[in-house]
This record gives sequence, C-alpha cells and structure tokens, in this order.
Amino acid sequence: MSEPQFTVYPALDVAAGALATPGGAARASVLGHSPAQVLAALADAGAAWVHLVDLDRARGAGANDDAIAASIALAHSLGMRVQLSGGILDAAGLARAVGSGADRVNLACESLQDRRWLEGVLRTPPIEVNLCLDVRGELLISRGTGIVCGPLADALEWLAPMHPRLVVTDIDADGALAGPPLGLLGRVADHGFAVIASGGVRDTADLGALRGLAARGVNGVIVGAALHAGALALTDC
Repeated sequence: MSEPQFTVYPALDVAAGALATPGGAARASVLGHSPAQVLAALADAGAAWVHLVDLDRARGAGANDDAIAASIALAHSLGMRVQLSGGILDAAGLARAVGSGADRVNLACESLQDRRWLEGVLRTPPIEVNLCLDVRGELLISRGTGIVCGPLADALEWLAPMHPRLVVTDIDADGALAGPPLGLLGRVADHGFAVIASGGVRDTADLGALRGLAARGVNGVIVGAALHAGALALTDC
C-alpha cells in the first residue's frame, strides 16, 4: 500500500508591494534575492506549490493585488501552482482571488461570520478552496485582525457535512518555531476533515511527526519561518 500523499507548501508573504519573509518586515527581496530568484530557487528545489499571502490585506491595512498577480504569473511560468491566502472572506474578495490566477484559495477564518455565504461557496466553489481555522485554546480568532469567530467545536460540527479541507493554525505557535500542534491537528482530522497544518515547524523531525498524521487526514503543511531562517531546506521536505 502506498503512503498517504503529503505536500509541503513553502510560504511567501507579500507586503507593501514586495515579497517578505513570513513574520518579517516588508522588503524588496528575501534573503538578499529578488522575487524572481526566490521563486526560481523554490522551483529548482522541486516545489510543486507556493503558499502566497497578501499580508496587508490579511491585516486590513491595504492590498497588493498587482504584486500578487505578478508573483502568481511568475510561479506558473516556473511550473508551480499557487495557493493564495490573506483576507479572502467575502464574495468580492473571492472574485478578486479567482481573477488573480491563483490555483487554490484559502478563505479567511472571518468568513465563518457569514455562514450562509460560506456554505454556498463550500458546496459549489468557483475554484478549489480551503477554509482557515485560526485557533487559540477552544476559540477561533483571526490572526490578521483579532476578530473572534466563535468556538472551535461549534465550527467543526457545522462544517462536518461539507467536508472542506481545513488549514489549521495554532495562533501562538505560528512563526515561533515552537513545533506543530500535533494534538490539535489530530483532533481536527479525526472529525473527518482533510487538514493542512500551518505554523510551528522547526526541522525535519517536525515534518516527520506531521507525516505520521497523514493516515488520519493531515495531508500537508505550510512552512515559512523555518525555511527562510535556514533551519530547514526545501530539499529536506
């Protein structure tokens, strides 16, 4: 029997019109390289996907539509697909994300505040979508805005009939290189959801621990800080 599929999504933030290291300040280059060089390096290392985040839109502090579209076009030219995230929480935001050329869209945790709209999207998506669950304790709290989106247990119960793929983040571990929240991820996956882990990965041991959850439904991980800090190489993934 073949092993369950597991995908590593290297993350890049876009802020103030430029690529930025996840968790860091916006700047015109990442680790001394131009955006084109960064994306080319990911492609050369075998990345199938790039996780691209409009950091300003996620924080309600502006947008980077032109830079996002250019980065997506460049990633496609290098043979990579793009998973787009950052403040996509309503019909206008989803239409804009689809128009950007992204291959997959992450709906923000705040979209749970309009369940009628969200249910329609999850049942008949115009593009492949994931739903982000930003978790602190037993609550869902948007990482970008701090908006409380309700209890985790309630959201999981409501989402169960639709079976969306969930991007699960422990807010306090994100970007902190504190290790992935294995208990939380397993708990969500055990409700029958496909799960992409986000945040906390430090090294290859953490990747191995996450792959150990693949049979339960954890089928990917978004990795940012560890890659850009040099603690983890994409070739390790």
